[in-house]
Parts: sequence; C-alpha cells; structure tokens
Amino acid sequence: MDRHNNCDYSKDKAVRSYNASDEAAPWFQSHGINPDSVMFSTYEDPDLTVIPNAVLLVGQGSSISGETGFAIEILPGVGVVQAHLFHRPGHASHHKTIAAKAKALGIPFIEVAQTMK
Repeated sequence: MDRHNNCDYSKDKAVRSYNASDEAAPWFQSHGINPDSVMFSTYEDPDLTVIPNAVLLVGQGSSISGETGFAIEILPGVGVVQAHLFHRPGHASHHKTIAAKAKALGIPFIEVAQTMK
C-alpha cells in the first residue's frame, strides 16, 4: 500500500470516529458524561462488536463523580446500540488488552469488559 492510500484510510477512519462520537453525545449526556471531555479509541473490527457494522468506542470522560470509563457500540445513523460503563474508569485504559482477550476468546469486547471487577 502506498503512503497516499494509507493517509486516505486514516482520514476516512478519523471522519467515521468523529461521526460516531457525535452520534454518542446524547448517550454521554444521559449518563452524566461531559461529551467535550471524552477521549477514546476506536475499533472497527466486527469480531469485537455485538452488533454487526457497529463502531466500538472505548474511553473515558469527566462526570460529576469524577472520571467515567465506557465501551459503546454505535451504529451509524442509529446511535448507541450497546454500552458498558466500567466500575473502575482506569480499566478503559487497558482496552488493547481487553480487545486481545476478546479476539482470542472469540467474544465481543463488551462481554469481556463486563467480566472485569
């Protein structure tokens, strides 16, 4: 793959991530998370989602009670279709480990995240 095509892919992914976070804003607000404070990583891997064609966002944002970690699946044009709030917001920062475990077990990211204490 040449450098130009890789750049186009990165731009496309960035646009999809932005749109997904925009669609998630009402969910963030309904869970007391300030949408402007949210930082996340994006996964577009069908092996990690419960819902086909969903985009997975994993991250954290500021809420009244402090930092809140989350994993949400967003369907373009629909909004949040699956969600998990981490009991400890720091768990969201271990998303690569959770994703690897989910892939190895063949189960969605959110299902693995729900087993964390």
